[in-house]
Amino acid sequence: MSLTDNIVQTSEEDKLHRDKPLRVLMISEFPYKGEVVGGVQSAVEVLATALSRLPDIAKILVLSFKSEIDEDLVTNINDKLTIHHVAGQRRLTLPTESIFDFLKAKRIAKEFRPDVVHGQGTGAHGEIGVRLGYPSVLTIHGAGTFEVELRERDHKIIGPLRVWLTTKMTNRAIQNAGVLISISEFDKQHNFRFRTSNVVGIPNAVRQEFFGAEPTFPDSQRVIFNGLVIVRKNVVGLVRAFAKVKQHVPNAVLDIAGPTPDKGYYEKVLKNIDPAVKKDIIFHGNMKGLALPELIRKASVSVLFSIYENLPVAIAEAMALGKPVVCSRVGGVAEMVHDGENGFLVESEDEDALADRLVKLLTDPALRRCMGMKGYDMA
Repeated sequence: MSLTDNIVQTSEEDKLHRDKPLRVLMISEFPYKGEVVGGVQSAVEVLATALSRLPDIAKILVLSFKSEIDEDLVTNINDKLTIHHVAGQRRLTLPTESIFDFLKAKRIAKEFRPDVVHGQGTGAHGEIGVRLGYPSVLTIHGAGTFEVELRERDHKIIGPLRVWLTTKMTNRAIQNAGVLISISEFDKQHNFRFRTSNVVGIPNAVRQEFFGAEPTFPDSQRVIFNGLVIVRKNVVGLVRAFAKVKQHVPNAVLDIAGPTPDKGYYEKVLKNIDPAVKKDIIFHGNMKGLALPELIRKASVSVLFSIYENLPVAIAEAMALGKPVVCSRVGGVAEMVHDGENGFLVESEDEDALADRLVKLLTDPALRRCMGMKGYDMA
């Protein structure tokens, strides 16, 4: 059975019981002042905006808790969609189960009177949504506690405690949600260990601007990485592999498009760049609006060398623009990238294999075009 075969369909009986448009409360990360950071924010922005166009929707309120802001920011996107960035709890969120954020959400929900609450992810946002007591839907964006385990692996004392608390939070969210949405077969199978009822498959959507033009196949020998510069994305391994690519493709350029939220890891990336190739690795930072798809269009190949992924939006965006992709074989990536057809899969952290596949694509325009078109058709 494919991921989309078991999507819940709205029956005629359901429609009879629903005699008025729905009021939807979403609790999720959301772009702050138009700056999209990561695949979850991109997917939720697409979803909220699309829902606001439907006649069956009366109002959508998105609550996004941000510990780094000092005061709330409320933005009306249109007559149906409102974004409320909330000054979030800054300390002890895990041990207190985000109690202060939960109380704020409970007060706002009481005023909004939602018919359904849609939590995004099994972190604090998603778990708060499930706990509010309304009919709830939870979309899985990660898979279990892999990311926190990776992030905390060097913290020998406090790390295991954070992993344990995160595991408890994740399990509560998954078990108590009314409906669980998996974005990949990979995470659906993973979460079947915790529950098997009311689990449906709906892959994340891609922003419309990535479908705005026919695919392009420049002979630029540019490689694009689109994502957060964090441990999980293994950008250190990517820049080391790129140094090996340069030995065979002297004109190759690596574009790194994405924010650097972990300054310590960013410094580690910089230290691992071979001085001989430093001028050909360009950090563009976070890119807004049409700037990112325009940069991807100029590339010949897209790359994602993660240690862990679910179903990355970055791959879908690259395929929508006709780019062949080289990715590590982790999580649900193989559901998108079919090795040797629309790109190449390599084992996680195998830098030699990554360099080899990048060289193969950078030096073969016909192969790039063939793989790019297959990816475009899939997207």
